[in-house]
Amino acid sequence: MTGGGMLTIGTGGTILRRSGDQWLKERSSSPMDLFGVAAVGSDEYIAVGDSGTILRRVAGAWRNESIASQRLLRSIWSGDGLT
Repeated sequence: MTGGGMLTIGTGGTILRRSGDQWLKERSSSPMDLFGVAAVGSDEYIAVGDSGTILRRVAGAWRNESIASQRLLRSIWSGDGLT
């Protein structure tokens, strides 16, 4: 999604990407409900959700990230000033 783009996420690991005037389904690496997504770099995104789910999208592919918690993650934020 270089040059700007849109993602939306939802239940059952749903991930949709805007391409032109269409929403295209992306292959999710998790069946868990997703609640938050943030851009963290050029064509790199992180989505969070149910049961400690964290997914990272790099080079067009979503991959699970491990976390030591099974808690519900509802949002994520990315920006300057984080250390």
